[in-house]
Amino acid sequence: MVNLNHLNLDDLMSVLVEPRNAILKQYRQLFALDGLDLHCTEEAIRLIAGKALQKKTGARGLRQIMESTLLDAMYELPGREDVRSVVIDSDESSDALWLNLLAPETTFASYLEKKQEETSSMYKATSAPEEAVV
Repeated sequence: MVNLNHLNLDDLMSVLVEPRNAILKQYRQLFALDGLDLHCTEEAIRLIAGKALQKKTGARGLRQIMESTLLDAMYELPGREDVRSVVIDSDESSDALWLNLLAPETTFASYLEKKQEETSSMYKATSAPEEAVV
């Protein structure tokens, strides 16, 4: 008799990115066939794994979530000269995944820098002390 343990969030995140034939790596290769780079933010990886955990679909659910996120892009983007990279993204406050299409001159690193700047400026705006009314 064998006991099977349910995968936790960290396990599902690992399944998504770490094995030699990880789901994310498979989709990267598929996009590369069309000359596109595929990237995924940490927030998106966490959300994808969280959705699979919430639906109780385990590792098999990861593929379905990735496919539903990327299906339109897989058919619409090949051949477009104005797109070089696709970024799967999310933020901690929402339960949605979205795709950002990057122009050929935009790198994933610059995308992450811009996102970090926007996040920190939003944090500063919301955490600024209120002025005293005299």
